[in-house]
Amino acid sequence: MVSGIGPEETLRQHDIPVVSASSGVGQNMWDHILYPVVYEANLSTTAVLQDKTIAAGYEEEYLANGTGLLASQNADYLGT
Repeated sequence: MVSGIGPEETLRQHDIPVVSASSGVGQNMWDHILYPVVYEANLSTTAVLQDKTIAAGYEEEYLANGTGLLASQNADYLGT
């Protein structure tokens, strides 16, 4: 919220100039990258990148569309 975007009352309490009063900003830390949602998966994840053919396919998908396994921040598929 130091950007000035967030609940107006909270920003003012901390002497942060209000750029945009948005009540929900900063209230949902469970969506934060450092607090991931974890699911058990019955499939290969980063291990598939050890296969050069498969890795090349993921690279092609990312370069063409900006999507796929390589489009993440890596934290969401840490498993083998």
